[in-house]
Amino acid sequence: MDFDRNIEGFPTMVHRDIYMTALHLKPPEVTLAEIEKNDPELAKSGRELHAFLTELLADMYKDPCSYGMNPGEYEKFMNGRRYNGVKRKQPTKALAFYKKSGAELSSYLGLLKEIALHCAIKDGCCILSAGDFEKIKKQKRAIPFETVIKMLEKKVCDYM
Repeated sequence: MDFDRNIEGFPTMVHRDIYMTALHLKPPEVTLAEIEKNDPELAKSGRELHAFLTELLADMYKDPCSYGMNPGEYEKFMNGRRYNGVKRKQPTKALAFYKKSGAELSSYLGLLKEIALHCAIKDGCCILSAGDFEKIKKQKRAIPFETVIKMLEKKVCDYM
């Protein structure tokens, strides 16, 4: 999927959050230019990570429901009303619906970040200690850990 910067609108807030996240990924040509000179293997893994994230976000955009997300929930709550008007009448509820789509996406990106921070790479595999795994598993997410890990596992297998 080509994440074009000139897009005009999005079907739902969930789609918007996914799309904007993809647009904020810096191209590997920019982020890895200096690393490429000093450590080509690290640059290669950076390109692979970028390709994986781009493919993951494209797949999420196409079918967010399969990732346990709830597209349309915010729009249903808003019922065509403007955010600022609803915010004045129902500030807590409006903000909760507004933030929910971002929290759902963060369930995936946050888990990837946590795994990257705590894992050790050995023979091409990411290894977590039992303690780190339990700590990561217990973190609060908008989407249950089991759902997130199952979808990421499937996406990694599809990607390879």
